[in-house]
Amino acid sequence: MAIAYLFDPGTRRPLGPRACQISPVDGQPIWPASSLRVAPPDDLSPLVVLKAGVDSWFIDWDETRAAAADEIRRFARRVRASLSEGASAEEIATWPNKAERARRFVGNKASDADKAALAAEVQARGLGETATALARLQLEKEAGYAAAIALIDGLTRKALTTVEAAPDDQIVAVLATLKGEADAALASLEQ
Repeated sequence: MAIAYLFDPGTRRPLGPRACQISPVDGQPIWPASSLRVAPPDDLSPLVVLKAGVDSWFIDWDETRAAAADEIRRFARRVRASLSEGASAEEIATWPNKAERARRFVGNKASDADKAALAAEVQARGLGETATALARLQLEKEAGYAAAIALIDGLTRKALTTVEAAPDDQIVAVLATLKGEADAALASLEQ
């Protein structure tokens, strides 16, 4: 039985195998349009963008490099979401204001509005904490979050730059190495 390896005619990316129909006229396989007679390699990283050529498969290194950059950005987003404990972008946007208010409060430079805002949050939280305890907690969180975000931003920029400069056939290996380095650096934050 003859197997055709189909590809999307627009993207030229593999779609999968399909058994060829046999011609009733001559008993030969009928090869579908947008197919190759050779199987695509199955030992490639999922990041590698494989495409159909005229009679063989090839790696589209530009798209593979772009896929690697997308993976780096997704990884950074996942780490940021984890560090912020799933806080929404709107909630995160309030953190610098809260930290500035807390800094003024702890430094005895808080306005009446600062004191009222902290008191309202303490009451709404209902955890039995004082405004001073909440202000110190907010400053501790700000310092930890700022350091973590600086590390993530630095690792992300390094990874994007390194992947962009990597030789084509090293993109996947470089990305794996960078992910290992990032995991190790991020683990140090948790200690």
